[in-house]
Amino acid sequence: MLVISQAKDGDELHVLKRLRERFSNVDSNIERWFLSVLAEINCYLPDDWRMTKSSNNFRIQVITPHDHLALVGYSYKRKHHKRIINIIDNVLYKHYFDIKEAKNIKEKKISKQSKIKNPELIQPNLYYFQPCPEDSFSPLFARQYERVKYKNNKELTGTQYHRIHPLTKAGLDLEHHKWVKWDINGNIEFVDYPDEEFHGKNYWLIPDLESQSNRSREEEYLEQYENYIKKYEIDNTQTKTIIPPPAEIELKFTFQGSKEEFNSLLENIKVYMENENFQAIWGNPKKQEDLYFDDEFYTLYNSGVTFRLRKQKGHSRITVKKRMPVEHEYSTEGLYYRMEEEATISKAQEEALLRGERINPFPFRLIAYLAPGCGMLKETLKVSNTRTTGLITDKLMQKIEICHDIVTYSSNEEEFGPLFEIEIENKGADPHLVNLIAEELKNQHNLEPSTQTKYERGISLFHN
Repeated sequence: MLVISQAKDGDELHVLKRLRERFSNVDSNIERWFLSVLAEINCYLPDDWRMTKSSNNFRIQVITPHDHLALVGYSYKRKHHKRIINIIDNVLYKHYFDIKEAKNIKEKKISKQSKIKNPELIQPNLYYFQPCPEDSFSPLFARQYERVKYKNNKELTGTQYHRIHPLTKAGLDLEHHKWVKWDINGNIEFVDYPDEEFHGKNYWLIPDLESQSNRSREEEYLEQYENYIKKYEIDNTQTKTIIPPPAEIELKFTFQGSKEEFNSLLENIKVYMENENFQAIWGNPKKQEDLYFDDEFYTLYNSGVTFRLRKQKGHSRITVKKRMPVEHEYSTEGLYYRMEEEATISKAQEEALLRGERINPFPFRLIAYLAPGCGMLKETLKVSNTRTTGLITDKLMQKIEICHDIVTYSSNEEEFGPLFEIEIENKGADPHLVNLIAEELKNQHNLEPSTQTKYERGISLFHN
């Protein structure tokens, strides 16, 4: 569990003071935003998760569209020794190091060279992303493995590659991972694979909280945490509605009108969200290019399965989806309930797939179970999409995602489009909130519920 360090002599909490000083640009109500981040991390952080750096200290890097910040502190065993309490002592800029940890470095002044030689000064244990990565069910990732490089086999470079895995209350997801390129200034970027010249290292050790005379009792930390959660009206029970992987639940609508009218619709949606006091983070329009595959008998199409290859930002991912029966209390027109699995593939695997050969990544292997008898796959449909995504949050920090899609379908040199779609995906919100927003958008903006996936719609366009 992640909590805030105790204040001394009734003073204001040091963590919240530093937060306001350094990161007021992230959110106008920075304390409430910060508490909501803690609450969400605690929804995913396992009770027995151990974080260690040079000792029992930790660093969590929070990545937002506006800024990066680092939460630093120490971890201790609780009375129930299978549980861990993680106490935040400070909130830092991404390139700042923890002064307490720096005392372990026997140098008069911590320089750039010091950080290169001792990357643990600012190396994160966990990464928290807001918004959650589009292809992940968790916003919290654990650094499980790093690859480093030495100059002339002697001196470390200031860059590392971290393999990070999604983390949930159930533990680490070993089936899925991402690679991030990280440097000693705290900069990160997602990459497909590490540079071949980089290779690896790891450690653990953690003391009892009760043995630390400079710390308060664990009950005080827990009580303080709960008091702040209540004070800022944070909903810390959202795991009750989190959709377990690998499922996704979404509503899909089509729009009949011009491109200009559809773009105006997006602006109207933004105004509606603002008027209803939803917090919304809107991304810039992004182009997606998807290739859909099937065999010559359209076995996947007839089985309610889609398999696609997506090329985006220099990498390729494959995704398999299977439509499931809708058995939810808020079942409504346009509702989709689907199993989804995806993975990044190498250039060689992409080329093999395009040649009609079998490849080994898990989503491809699932096809044999989801559509038995499916033959050799070939490209059947190309979908080009310009997508604008908004992450919508209500006052209880429940989240949904709205996608504004301008889509063109092509096959065998024929083309349909642009066509217009709105998708609403549940990201852990109360189902009735999702349905309420969907009904409002449908009634006010001339949207028609869609019963087809993009693949089904594309196939029906060409075959009709």
